[in-house]
Amino acid sequence: MRQFDVHQLKSGTGGLILILQNELTDMLDSCVVAPVTPAGQGTPITGLRPALTFQGQNVVVAIDRMAAVERRVIGRCEGTLRPFEAEFKAAIDLLFFGF
Repeated sequence: MRQFDVHQLKSGTGGLILILQNELTDMLDSCVVAPVTPAGQGTPITGLRPALTFQGQNVVVAIDRMAAVERRVIGRCEGTLRPFEAEFKAAIDLLFFGF
């Protein structure tokens, strides 16, 4: 799994998640992720919940809802949001450090 790739969850929800954790930690059995939701289901918050386009759909990445999940629940890769790396890092900085 690569950082900033979007994966399906294997659970019945079929939800999308963004991999936040760097691939240098692939030996761990968990991975820090953030939910990726359709724009109508997630509220963008300037600087904290980036609103983006992924595969032609408007989505919101809820950095404030990040969580560690077991790698075994992470399904196939659907694509990447790597071009938005700066927005994700800025949101993490805002969440943890206030800037």
